[in-house]
Formats: sequence, structure tokens, C-alpha cells
Amino acid sequence: MGSRANAAARDSLVGALTALGGEARVERTVGLRARGRFIRAGNLENIVARFPGSANRRAVMLVA
Repeated sequence: MGSRANAAARDSLVGALTALGGEARVERTVGLRARGRFIRAGNLENIVARFPGSANRRAVMLVA
């Protein structure tokens, strides 16, 4: 999480989804998990891509 390899993979996925005609974006948030007296927190990035439908059909949305 947060490594250069992670950033490269994210950028590669966004680029590939965009090249396929999708509207790709990265949603950034903070994740929290409480377990007993301990709390874990980390920065999260979700990749969301929307592919418009054709001929008045519904769109397809991919989330990773």
C-alpha cells in the first residue's frame, strides 16, 4: 500500500481502461478498522471505470 509498484499498477490500470474507451478515475479515501484496543488506518485508492452503453442500453461499471 502506497509503494511505487502500487502507483505504477494503478496508473497502468487507469491507462488501459481509458484506452478501451472507459471513463476511469481514482477515488481516494481513508480506511479504518478497529479491533479491540487497536485501530488500523491506511490510505485507499479505488479505481472506478464506466463504459457508456450503446444503442440506448445500460452502461457497465467496473470497480477494483
